[in-house]
Formats: sequence, C-alpha cells, structure tokens
Amino acid sequence: MSSSTWLLLLHSLPRWIISLLECLIAWDKVCISKQDGGLGVKPISVQNACLMLKLLHRLHHPAGSSWATWAHRHVDVHTLEGDVQGTHWDAICSLLPAYRQITRVAVHDRVAIAFWEDCWSGDAPLCSSFPVLYSHILNHGATL
Repeated sequence: MSSSTWLLLLHSLPRWIISLLECLIAWDKVCISKQDGGLGVKPISVQNACLMLKLLHRLHHPAGSSWATWAHRHVDVHTLEGDVQGTHWDAICSLLPAYRQITRVAVHDRVAIAFWEDCWSGDAPLCSSFPVLYSHILNHGATL
C-alpha cells in the first residue's frame, strides 16, 4: 500500500483540503481511464470514503486487526457509541448508515445483529420498512 493511500486510510480529509486539491488539479481529466487518455486516478473524496468504509468493515470483522480489537473494548460496534472521540471517529460514524445499506448479515454466523438497523431480512433494514413502529422503539441499536 502506498504511503498516500495509507494517509487516506488514517485520516478523514477535511473538506477544505479536498476542495483545494480539486481546484489545483483538473480532476475531470485526471480521473478519465487510462484507455481513454486520462491517468485513471480515482477522485480523492471517493477514495477517502472507500478507505474509511474499509476501517468500518474491519470493526465488524476484526480478525487480525489490533485496531479493531482495541475499538471493540471502547465502543459498541453496532451503534459506534462509546468513549472514542474526534473528527476521524465522527467520519467513520457518519458512514455507518451507508455501510449498513451495502452489507448483509446472517443470523446463523454467530455475530450480534442490530435488529432494527441491519439488513438481515429482505432488501432494507426493519427501521426503513416499518418507520412508524421504529419511532416507538426505546432501545435503538438493540442486538440479537
């Protein structure tokens, strides 16, 4: 992994840095595929979000990750609430709804499932399928 990719994985880039880079670089030309005459570079904001989602995925599949093991001791993985703070953590938390939309869980795989928020029955989480019922829930983030 290159050092620039590693930095994108470690840090959520502030919007002003992304804007500055977008102003300094003709992204519409740089991001064109190599076959079409561009450099094939991914937009930095998309790359940053994807790498942050990778960290979020690592929290839910912690095998071999010291960081995920540490995070499990400090936060509830289903709600990401706990004693971890900072802009980096806020960026990871903001991606939790997107992560839940693009992943599926199975009841039989011995991991706790966020009953209302995870997609485990059908194409949408129960909180989206039954919003009125969900509005009466006292324990958001309840797990199976």
